Amino acid sequence: MKCYRCQKATMKPGRGMERYEEAAGLPYPVLLANVPVLRCASCGEEAVSIPDAEALHRAIARYIVASRRPLFAGEIRFLRKLLGWTAAELGREMGLDEKTISRWENRKKAMGTVADRLLRMIVRDRALDRGEPDLVGAVFPDILRERRPPEREPVRLRATRRGWRQTAA
Repeated sequence: MKCYRCQKATMKPGRGMERYEEAAGLPYPVLLANVPVLRCASCGEEAVSIPDAEALHRAIARYIVASRRPLFAGEIRFLRKLLGWTAAELGREMGLDEKTISRWENRKKAMGTVADRLLRMIVRDRALDRGEPDLVGAVFPDILRERRPPEREPVRLRATRRGWRQTAA
């Protein structure tokens, strides 16, 4: 394959290092090692190929979710996009207004600790741990979306040797 820039030399395959920050929208660089690169011996032009970008984004998300610091605004947007959701969809899932999501992503408002943990759990559950049980769906059912008045029926409990157990009517 001829060089894209000079059209003189043939591009030679090799491996290299790539800074992956602008494409991901993160506030820090992600350095990718051993990435396939085509190099021109004549002009020095390089063409980088990023294999399996979806798996790369999941690996970045694992790093973000495991970090022990508050999420950066760019990370919130990155995680939302990894889920494939709009700000309105993420807001609905978290029981928040889409404007709140926008304020977090634009650094106009800091994300609270509880929301930070919930977003990490949603990403881990819905984008990273595929095939596992739906933890978020089990822990946070669609209560916030339905907005029904609470039921007035009593909770029925029965004392057993193993402790209190819920019983039918």
